[in-house]
Amino acid sequence: MEAAVALFSSQAFQIASTVFSVIGAINDANSRSDAYESQAAWNQYNATVQRQNADAALQQSASEQARQNRRARQLLGEQRAATAQSGTGFGGSNADLLDQSATLAELDMLNVAYEGQMRARGHEIQAQGEDYSAGVNRSNARNVRRAGIFSAGRSLLTGFGGMRGGGGGGGFASHPGAGYAGVW
Repeated sequence: MEAAVALFSSQAFQIASTVFSVIGAINDANSRSDAYESQAAWNQYNATVQRQNADAALQQSASEQARQNRRARQLLGEQRAATAQSGTGFGGSNADLLDQSATLAELDMLNVAYEGQMRARGHEIQAQGEDYSAGVNRSNARNVRRAGIFSAGRSLLTGFGGMRGGGGGGGFASHPGAGYAGVW
């Protein structure tokens, strides 16, 4: 009777141990997978913010261009008024100075536009990096879940295999094909 109780207790303990190992492997995998999914969501959020920053950089650039254009028109108007007031006329070197001022004003506006485009491009590149990181984290989440399933399966096979072998040979050692290199 005592031997039967001891055998039952040993088997019950081994079943409980196996069940807890399986549950532990699955819970660990789910927890790690959730962490990767959370990081992927954070990466997506950062990508969205970077894209919004890129749009804002373009809008700021357009606003700065408009301000630069107003300032240039005002300056060119003042130059024309000064030229007219001087009585020297709008030809010759006066025309060259007015043309140069207009060209430099246009160049300033183009520089402002270029700077805005470069800032926007920098934000877009950061957004693409965040998108990539999100994809890697989602892939890691899937891989961790799969690994958890395999770990749970291994725990299940090891635990119940040990019971089949009488608890003493470490698994499938008592199988008639044990030690044979082929398929049993």
